[in-house]
Amino acid sequence: MKIFMLAGLLFTSLSIKTQTVAEIFNAFSVQDFEAIKGYMDNSLDVCIADVQQYNKKDVAISRLKEYFANNPIVKLDTKHQGESKKSNSKFHIAKLYTKNGVMRLFIYLENGTPKNLLKEIRIEKF
Repeated sequence: MKIFMLAGLLFTSLSIKTQTVAEIFNAFSVQDFEAIKGYMDNSLDVCIADVQQYNKKDVAISRLKEYFANNPIVKLDTKHQGESKKSNSKFHIAKLYTKNGVMRLFIYLENGTPKNLLKEIRIEKF
């Protein structure tokens, strides 16, 4: 019985982590900045078109809104993902199609309580 409970807990944990990334990418796709903000740590690294800054989450959201106001998203395709050996951090890469070209979206998350926290967002030429 303990094995089934442990397996169920592990499956639920993995499902929540996968769901988090899907929710974040979905929020980017529809430019739901409030949803993205909900996954951010209080401060994080943000690199947009070669301008890298360590920002508070409100400033980071302002920068994202400004960028996407000028570069509306047409489509987002998940390309690659990975995680640390201890599974306490992970990264995800997506190909971001905008009206002005194709970009690479990189997000880095660390395990937090009660959810994963965005620690880095990079939007660069693909």
